Amino acid sequence: MLQYSLVEPGLVDSLDAKLSQEGDALQPHLSTRGKWSNDMFDRMSGGLPPESPFSDKAARETRRQIWLQIYLPLGMGVMILAALVFWVWQAEFGAVTVWADVALVVVLIPLFVLGLIVLIVLAGLTYGVFWLFDWLPDPLHRLQSIIARVERGTQKGADGVARPMLVVQAVIAMLEAAVGSIVSIFRSY
Repeated sequence: MLQYSLVEPGLVDSLDAKLSQEGDALQPHLSTRGKWSNDMFDRMSGGLPPESPFSDKAARETRRQIWLQIYLPLGMGVMILAALVFWVWQAEFGAVTVWADVALVVVLIPLFVLGLIVLIVLAGLTYGVFWLFDWLPDPLHRLQSIIARVERGTQKGADGVARPMLVVQAVIAMLEAAVGSIVSIFRSY
């Protein structure tokens, strides 16, 4: 059974034995071995979840994968770089301008790769635009004819709806004009 204590059980026992021989007053306080034991932990948390039988195996496998996939390649790269620097240093290839040129190349390589990616994306977008210029005229012509038909139908419908109102307003305007002209004739006499 697992022991959940703040201090290792063997250490507490040895402290208990040592302090009891000396008769120290701290003896009762240090002998609280059951304070964080399984019983107290079970009472506080409502019980422990069952341990997975694969937890140790999975943890070992995870640690192994971390070492193989992260630390080993990183360590190998550092060792290769250190060996390369040592080799260059032993060959007395150490002029300041040469190291500055090497550092410049190391700094510019990621920028070159990034610029190459941007260039490829822009080339793809340019190709896409030219492809759209070839493809779009036919669908746009069809869309334009559909929109023209909808416009004509909407205009006919609006004219049909507005015609009775316009006729009524025209008749009213004609009658007002006629009455106005008749009234102006009688006023002049």
